[in-house]
Amino acid sequence: MKIILNGQEVEVSERVLSYAQITAMVYQPTITYARGPKSKPEGIIHRDMGVKVVEGMIIDCMRTGNA
Repeated sequence: MKIILNGQEVEVSERVLSYAQITAMVYQPTITYARGPKSKPEGIIHRDMGVKVVEGMIIDCMRTGNA
């Protein structure tokens, strides 16, 4: 089902949402990395993405306020 969260339409499957679930939807992390694989040594990881991990890689995860 669809709900409106902070003015944006969001798809949810649960009939009951906890405080933790709602705040997780609102405050999504921004994840950046450096010293990654040679094919892409730095970048941003978005929702539903992944990155190959290499020795010495640096990952930063910051809480942002976008739904």
